[in-house]
Amino acid sequence: MVRVKPRAYDESCPFLRNKKCIVHEAKPVACRVYPLAKLNKLGGEYGFYLNALPKCGKDRGVSVVQDWIGDIALEESIAAANAWTDAIFKIVPVLKKIYEEKSQDAYHIAYYSVFSFLYLVYETELDFAEQCCRNVNIFIENVNGNAKLK
Repeated sequence: MVRVKPRAYDESCPFLRNKKCIVHEAKPVACRVYPLAKLNKLGGEYGFYLNALPKCGKDRGVSVVQDWIGDIALEESIAAANAWTDAIFKIVPVLKKIYEEKSQDAYHIAYYSVFSFLYLVYETELDFAEQCCRNVNIFIENVNGNAKLK
């Protein structure tokens, strides 16, 4: 989950300079859907809720939800978000079990393996969701051999 912490003195967005967005070209998802916030849930469910803070600094006037969501709700981006959420829900219990039952060295090896599998091993021209599921399955098979990501 990414959350933009508002400035303490006026609760405005920290990316505003002279009432203009300095990250507008990059359009982070949190900004693109503002004032909505997206919440991913296990099993592919997701929803949007109204996020009152931080203040963006510009009055957008009247808009419809689809204007805010744009391509974030495309099938490909939904599949990617679902794969990522399911990956986290699968991997966290595995890491917790290693942390509680194994040595610190084993935990660190597993932790850095997760980093490699979830952040580094991707081909940009291939589907992210399929690669994410594959990478999580490989990690889990190597750790405990029986849990699979659907």
